[in-house]
Order: sequence, then structure tokens, then C-alpha cells
Amino acid sequence: GEKFFGTKPKNKTTSVFLLPLLTQNHFLSPPPPPPQLSRRREQKRLMENIKQAYGFDKVFQLGYPTTFMDAFPLSEIISKIADIFRQLTPEIVYIPNRSDIHSDHRITFDAAFACTKSFRYPYVKKVLIYETISETEFSPAIMNNAFVPNYFVDITRLFKQKMDIIKNCYSLELGSPPFPRSLENLESLATLRGSTVGVRYAEAFQLLKWIV
Repeated sequence: GEKFFGTKPKNKTTSVFLLPLLTQNHFLSPPPPPPQLSRRREQKRLMENIKQAYGFDKVFQLGYPTTFMDAFPLSEIISKIADIFRQLTPEIVYIPNRSDIHSDHRITFDAAFACTKSFRYPYVKKVLIYETISETEFSPAIMNNAFVPNYFVDITRLFKQKMDIIKNCYSLELGSPPFPRSLENLESLATLRGSTVGVRYAEAFQLLKWIV
């Protein structure tokens, strides 16, 4: 499964996080072998922990298999996301990077961004791309693939809490350096982003739209 290493805004603004994890179907037919099934059940349990830890009010699973999302019409995925948007009327939308190395991230971007048109979804006021360690930095080194951070959030006060959540909720995804998804590398990224804006730790986003 994929990851979301982020913080939930502590205000009354309705926000939607488009996470590739939430577009995936972890129980496919035919059933996976026992070791894989056990891992997927553990992922399902961890998803509930993530929901509680970040304070998400609702979690929607679209039921698409991770590595076969491109086998489904993009219009179908857009329709499902659009239904959720109409239900929630989000003001802020967070989406994965359009050039992340895995195709499910790219498809999620295309489908979600299609649901931010002002004439159809006037309640969407801000659209942000988030970076995912082990995904965003492995996109091909082509200029139009670049993640260009231009929106930073100081997470210095929340950093310990964030790392505790990652340790408790993302244990299946973590490894030891030089593996990208390690606690050490996550701290290094937060330090780098923080140094850009003069704080100890920060998260970086790419702002696509902000209507004020």
C-alpha cells in the first residue's frame, strides 16, 4: 500500500486527502495466498489506526486494484471521486504528485484534478500536491515531471507526534537506511524543507490553485 505522511489542518475547513491507498482493493478475487492475505489484513487494521491518528472524519475506498488502475476508464474513477466531492464539498484538496513513479499515483492525480474545476466544484478553493517519499523523488528526471515546492507548513511543534504516528501506523512501510521510507530519511526531508523557510521541520507542497 501507499503512504500519506501529512498533518491534518486544525480548523473547521473541510479538506480531502486523495491517497492512493484509499483507491486500492486489498481483497481481490481469487484470494491471495495466506502470507499476503495476512499482510493485507494488517494493512486494513493500520488504515483504521491512521484514520484515528489523523482525525479523518470519513474514509472512502474506491475498490480499485493498485497495479491495474489503468485497466479502468478514467471517466469511471472521476465519477466516483466527483460523487464524494459533492457529498463533502471540500474547500482544500490534497492530491499526489502527477509524476510519481507508480501509475496509481498518476491516475489518482488526473482523476482528482478533474474534480477541481471551479465551474463544477465552486467550493474547492485550494488545491495542493503533496510529496511522497520513495515516490516523488523517483520520477524520471524530466523538467515537466519536477515537484516544485512553493507552499510550506511549519510542523516543528507537531514533528514528534507525526513521527510517533508513522512508527505506529506505517510499520509495514518502514525500513532501514538507505531504504527511502526510513525514519531517518523522513526526518532528513523535513529538515531540508524546514531549512528552506527558516524553521526546524516543515512539509512542502506544490500549490496548484488558491482562490481568495
